[in-house]
Amino acid sequence: EAFRFMSQARHVGKIVLTVPVGLDPAGTVLITGGTGTLGALVAGHVVVEHGVRSVVLTSRRGLAGEGAAALVAELEALGASVSVVACDVSDRKALAGVLGGVPAGAPLTAVVHAAGVLDDGLVGSLSGERLARVVRPKVDAAVHLHELTRGMDLSAFVLFSSAAATLGESGQGNYAAANTFLDALAEVRRAEGLPATSLAWGFWEQRSGMTAHLTDVDMQRMRRSGVVPLTSELGLRLFDEGLSSAWPVLAPIKLDTAALRTA
Repeated sequence: EAFRFMSQARHVGKIVLTVPVGLDPAGTVLITGGTGTLGALVAGHVVVEHGVRSVVLTSRRGLAGEGAAALVAELEALGASVSVVACDVSDRKALAGVLGGVPAGAPLTAVVHAAGVLDDGLVGSLSGERLARVVRPKVDAAVHLHELTRGMDLSAFVLFSSAAATLGESGQGNYAAANTFLDALAEVRRAEGLPATSLAWGFWEQRSGMTAHLTDVDMQRMRRSGVVPLTSELGLRLFDEGLSSAWPVLAPIKLDTAALRTA
């Protein structure tokens, strides 16, 4: 594509071509929401499958969060250097402090923004406060990460979006709006020549803090609608495919086409 651009004399001056690379084992990967269910799965995956030796995990409670200490012990046993930081990622100053604390010997090379909060309700019941509660950890944090890492040579900038933004979901107007912003941000970054992948996830089989409230009845309803939960193994494989994809926005959703036809 670059050579074709040059052969057609569409450029002025020099052309600078950045060749995409995988996750750099010598660099640091920052994962927001890093001690949550999906964040922890991704942390283990980048250490085991990608050989990353330095990870920084942010969460609202830091090491005091449930399972955080066990996660650190597990990752360190695999040979990784792990830092868990209590940080409100919607606070730009606090997030800048986390980025400033990344070890100089292992510069930041990848970001995975997996933080999120739910506050479900029909549109008529959504106050400005309820909207902001969901938007801040998704949108504000993503904007801060985008601006604060802009001058860094990142190999990956992954945003965890949701199928709610793509397909819609009852009672999740605020959540859908926040994730739609993430999808658009990925488009903008790619247009500016920056790495970005927004993954509009379907439902994961392994329950997280945001899905623990779902009952078996809820699960059956989802299956009838044609959405099948993703296993952790499949989800992480799709994560890797997203990293190498030319598309800025992808929807990793497992569908039961027979159920869709019936519906």
